[in-house]
Amino acid sequence: MKVNVMWVTAQVLAHADPNFDIHEFAPLSGVRGLSPFLPKSGLRRDHDGNYMQAPPV
Repeated sequence: MKVNVMWVTAQVLAHADPNFDIHEFAPLSGVRGLSPFLPKSGLRRDHDGNYMQAPPV
């Protein structure tokens, strides 16, 4: 559950800030011990590589 909350929050922040770093954010949000590739896999990007807006909840 904590990882899902981190991903949704990270999606909103990444969409708003092009300098957002998911690898810095994940441990600060309390998510530790993930594979180095896992944090980025939960973020949605468009075909140009830009972060997409988070889906409505």
